[in-house]
Amino acid sequence: MDRETEYPEGSLVYSIKENEAVLGACKGRFTSLVLPEYPFEGVKLTVIGKKAFLGKKTLRKLSVPSSVRSIGDFGFAHCSNLKELEMPLCEAGDGIFTGCTALEKVSFPGMSEDKAALFALSVRFSGPARLSDVGGLDEEWFIRFDAWISSFLLQPDDEGFTNQILCGEEEVGLSDRDAYMSGQRVIKASLCIQRLLHPEGLLPDYEKTFTEYIKDHRQGSEKGNESWLAVRDNYPDKAHFGILEKYGCVDDGNRPAMLKSLGDDKQELKSLLMKNAGNEAFDRFFSGLEI
Repeated sequence: MDRETEYPEGSLVYSIKENEAVLGACKGRFTSLVLPEYPFEGVKLTVIGKKAFLGKKTLRKLSVPSSVRSIGDFGFAHCSNLKELEMPLCEAGDGIFTGCTALEKVSFPGMSEDKAALFALSVRFSGPARLSDVGGLDEEWFIRFDAWISSFLLQPDDEGFTNQILCGEEEVGLSDRDAYMSGQRVIKASLCIQRLLHPEGLLPDYEKTFTEYIKDHRQGSEKGNESWLAVRDNYPDKAHFGILEKYGCVDDGNRPAMLKSLGDDKQELKSLLMKNAGNEAFDRFFSGLEI
């Protein structure tokens, strides 16, 4: 028996069998959704069906109750603006996160903030992210994750360019080799910045590798300015800018160009850069004083 519950932004369609419910489809334009453990009196939600949330591009935050025991194939696939997902450890089908390119946090019961962010990062960029790993996101998983980032940093920046041209993807603006290579470096810098921002389990050698990459690609570097582009375009906030500050990627030499590249929609970054200029002048003044 199918039943549907309606909300201001849409509706949820369930299949009911005895006292259990399978969520079969999400209709409408939800932006944030907390799924009820009991969608109907005496009926518990236990399954997210195949493709239940497929292509829900307006959905940004989703919470799945602990009663759910399994998620069908492509359950959340192509929710391209989904940023935060809370869910229980459960059986999962193929490709449940396919196309979830905006994920910032995938939270499971008892998981730390760093692990939630890093698991989401691994999902977004096809790293070592499997639900079977979640119960054991330990030192070994962090090492595998950091080794994966390190190997990606070593790949040529034009790797994959020819393949995407042959597949016709030049129609979406990727036919320029230099632009493609810069885009790959932005991804690499983003991974390094995110990992440094969430340092749980980060070994010193990997920290050095990721630090060197973002410094080598800071604004004004001969190798490119993709560390700055990653923050400016993808993470324009105090936390991510703080990583550039912490690891010496902002100074008098590149700050003017960084400021010049900011539009009116990046007021927070402008303020942070101006504050950084003041702090640096303050430090220079006192370092020049003789005690």
